Amino acid sequence: MIAGLVSRVTTNPLYILGTIVIFQMVLNFNLPFWYGVGFLIAMSYLQNVSYGLQARAGTRSSNAFHLITAVLASFVFFATFRYLVRENMPLAFLATYMFGTIFGSLHGNIVSTWIENKIGARAEAPKTKPQLLRFWPSIVALLVVLALQLLFIPFSMNALVVMSLAILTLLDSFAFALLRLARSSDNYWFHGCTALFHIGVAFLKLAIMIKYQMDWGLFWPITTGSVIGSLTGQYYARGLSEWFKAGFDSHVSGSKKVEQPWNQMFVFSLGMVIHVMFFGFSNWTAVSLLLLYAFCQSISFAVVSRARQRNHHGYLLWSSVFSNGIWYLTMHQLALKNITPDKTAPYLVGNTVGSLVGQNVAMKAEKKLIARMDIGTA
Repeated sequence: MIAGLVSRVTTNPLYILGTIVIFQMVLNFNLPFWYGVGFLIAMSYLQNVSYGLQARAGTRSSNAFHLITAVLASFVFFATFRYLVRENMPLAFLATYMFGTIFGSLHGNIVSTWIENKIGARAEAPKTKPQLLRFWPSIVALLVVLALQLLFIPFSMNALVVMSLAILTLLDSFAFALLRLARSSDNYWFHGCTALFHIGVAFLKLAIMIKYQMDWGLFWPITTGSVIGSLTGQYYARGLSEWFKAGFDSHVSGSKKVEQPWNQMFVFSLGMVIHVMFFGFSNWTAVSLLLLYAFCQSISFAVVSRARQRNHHGYLLWSSVFSNGIWYLTMHQLALKNITPDKTAPYLVGNTVGSLVGQNVAMKAEKKLIARMDIGTA
């Protein structure tokens, strides 16, 4: 019994991270630090609960469920990231952030599964099934809301910046809605193309958000653009996946070996050749570091994205450790520094190739674990 308890404590990342956080609080008896820990655990937990809801809603058959979760996820992420950006992403909060987000990832899947069962949302639904919110009327209404925001809400920055950010957010969420589905598929080209599109737009969006220190004035256009893009991406994702002939569980149930994405990795890696043509080999150490961080970050994102869609809690738990830890370190080391044009290619190439590798690793893990998509949790 004791051996079993010790084994569970030493192999469960939540116990490990929780212990680290407690030690930090004991050794650092400082009320502002304690407040930061409490606030960040609560917000990061809610962030990943809401994100887990949105991630699953984006591949389910209910527009209303998707819209509500998109708004919730946008608000919680904005508030959490704003706090971290203004605190300069201190490494002292790494364990705290990971604890909250990993705990939230598990509960996000549980809550989402419960809601899906209640409202009858499925990964596959009859095309004749009526929607509470019809797609095109919802999009038109949201575009009107976005236009009214740009016209009447006073912003502390240039209106062109706000409009650009709203458009980038729309494209980012559209691309990410496609990417969520592409990550869970078994088609490397579909995944690679959507990953490159999403990462490119997200890179520009991140640069603007950090430059303006996550000003609250950006929240509403970001949220509205995010919801429009997310709903639109969900609407078209299935058609694109069918066009690419992307399956979801054929690698799990079939006897076919999971192939390596060598061709796709080669093609997308050519971006570094373009980088050398424009910038040469100057500052190559920093470029290589960014390439490595982006590569690892995207592997982790691909794995955890697939894990959220599948029926294995252990798979989700450890992939969340990898994902949230790498993301935090990347933001701390790189994204909060000055984002310049010479960082574009290594960030895009690293993320795109890493996403493909993550897809490959995840498919092999799913085959071994027999982790299928859209089956009740176990």
